[in-house]
Amino acid sequence: MATQNFDVVVVGASFGGVAAALAAAADPKVNVVLLEPSQWIGGQATAQGVTRWDEAGMDLIETASTTKSYRDLRNSVRSWFANNAPLSNYGQNQQYFNPGFARPNYPFAADPSVVHSVLTQKVAALAPRLQLRLGETVVAVNVQSGSVKSVTTASGDTYVAGVFLDATDLGDLLPLAGIKWTIGAEAHADTQEPDAPAQAHPEWVQPVTVPIALEHRPDGENHLVTKPANYDDIARSQQFHLVDGDINGVFMPLPGGEESLFGYRQYVDSRNFAGGNYANDRSTMNVGSNDYQAATLPTGDPAKDAQVYAGARDASIAFVY
Repeated sequence: MATQNFDVVVVGASFGGVAAALAAAADPKVNVVLLEPSQWIGGQATAQGVTRWDEAGMDLIETASTTKSYRDLRNSVRSWFANNAPLSNYGQNQQYFNPGFARPNYPFAADPSVVHSVLTQKVAALAPRLQLRLGETVVAVNVQSGSVKSVTTASGDTYVAGVFLDATDLGDLLPLAGIKWTIGAEAHADTQEPDAPAQAHPEWVQPVTVPIALEHRPDGENHLVTKPANYDDIARSQQFHLVDGDINGVFMPLPGGEESLFGYRQYVDSRNFAGGNYANDRSTMNVGSNDYQAATLPTGDPAKDAQVYAGARDASIAFVY
């Protein structure tokens, strides 16, 4: 247990948290620590399996409508594949190489483990000015005269700084710091917003989804998973739409384009590669059918949160079945 001093403390190595830490540490006079409870950095683009990045305006995104650091990250991911995977002629001849979906003007998509590796290298390149502490969960926030002075982790270490950034996915520091917060939709009487509902609805938040990775294996192989014991109940509550035994629709292009249900979060497009580790298409299922319908996060109770995660995971396994 020790007290450590930094200029900036970033709590949560989410996609935004890593970006903030890199930006702060780019100043040679600023010392930064990035605290992350898990063993992965990169949030949505890595551990959360959101392999297709949330992009729009693809005709401009490569040159103008994004920050330079964001474009640098995409190009670093491209360089990783160029140096570590045998590219096909198709992959080499793309103007803007997209490892996940070989189609012009399609949002960037990449293997989460590759993005994690690239981000880890970028963080390490700024050491010791930027220090990454994995497995560190903030359990207390010290507030004096309306300002955060320090945070303490479960390991007993205290971090003192002039600037603290909460980059956690669920705003973990808000209740610890005693800051007023709400989730969902507030009532009209609370905000006077014309489109607000008459009653507050804290449950009106985006469903939690546990993306589940799939590989499109060659015909003739059998990789059938065991039917979950509670499959029928899950299928009803999740309103699965596939007909038993018929998965052709998963690979059929959706109206207006080349993308399919499988292609929506596809992160390896085998057309880009000359065999090797990327010989088959890979994707994550992160669609409406496995958006968990039974409960939302956060519940305010860690034990209940764990139950919600477990239920969401069961729903994804059932959807794959």
